[in-house]
Amino acid sequence: MARELNVRFDLSLTRRQVLRLGAIGTAALALPTRRLLAQRGGAAAGPVAPFLTAVELATVDAAVSRIIPTDTLPGAHEAGVADYIQGLLSALPFVDANCDDRRTAADFTAIALRQGTNAEAGCRGADVNGDGVVNATDLRSAEVAFFAARPIFGGGPFSGRQPFGDFAAGQVTDVFPTPSFDNAIPLNRVQRLAWTVRLDGAASVPEVADNPLATALDEVDLRRKYRDGIAEIEQMSHEQFSQPFAQIAPEDQDTILTLINPDFVTLLTNHSVEGLLCDPAYGGNRDRIGWQLVGFDGDSQPLGYTLGFDEPTQQYIERADRPNSKPNPSEDCHSFGSTMIAFLTVVATNDLTKPNARFPSPFCFEVST
Repeated sequence: MARELNVRFDLSLTRRQVLRLGAIGTAALALPTRRLLAQRGGAAAGPVAPFLTAVELATVDAAVSRIIPTDTLPGAHEAGVADYIQGLLSALPFVDANCDDRRTAADFTAIALRQGTNAEAGCRGADVNGDGVVNATDLRSAEVAFFAARPIFGGGPFSGRQPFGDFAAGQVTDVFPTPSFDNAIPLNRVQRLAWTVRLDGAASVPEVADNPLATALDEVDLRRKYRDGIAEIEQMSHEQFSQPFAQIAPEDQDTILTLINPDFVTLLTNHSVEGLLCDPAYGGNRDRIGWQLVGFDGDSQPLGYTLGFDEPTQQYIERADRPNSKPNPSEDCHSFGSTMIAFLTVVATNDLTKPNARFPSPFCFEVST
């Protein structure tokens, strides 16, 4: 059996329960997707090569599949968590064509000077799209990577998954909006620098290189942490079982995950939950598997949960497939389940500002009239 998560409260919770509880208040995590921004005018930009190799991606997929395993319900593999992590690590590609360990406009000059050479000559960063040749396409791709990059924050307001509603008639239409989540919000200078620190570490941004906060946080220098963590997994797997991590038995994979740096396992765990519960536009939560596991309907706009208002009865017209637009004031008290109450009680009592706090049980959903 896969080992349970090391949850930091005194409850006997399964991995699945932790995910369900952890989704409280989560609507959609806005983190990087793998798609490029729409190309601007001029020569077409080639795709920027993904950060993880196929072998590394297989290792990550195997690891997250032990953190959120497939049992009677789908897990991280089915939800595409590894693809989410690939997208996260591939955002803002590090274009370092002049080999100075910085991302600046000087890299464009270096790429221009190296056009027509192969990727192995000099710094590999000049071959932005990874096709083995440095040419005009790499220069255009570098511009996209530097000024626009891959989407960090999806746009809005509509995902394109829900149709418009005819609220006057109280009916669903068959007209869908453009999926504007795919159009990213451009990063300002500070946001771009912050994400550069997150992905490449403080040393890549001279403005914060000496700031201790920029070097000590868990969510910084992610590319190095993943590259080192994957290498450690593979080294340990070969030492213990003489095979690649993705090819050993699940119980042996669990053993490896207990032997490597626990900080990397924690990082994998956090990103597994993100990849399971994020909006599908960001590469994970494939087929909305994660949302189904935690009982979240997902975005409902522009259709919403109601299809108009009936003036004679003064009642909203509910959607037949989602009749949960409002609480019923006349219903009996409905409390959370015992596991949820236990979780909320722990959260309340762990608040150092309220040492004697207790979560009320039963907690009623009814609304006073």
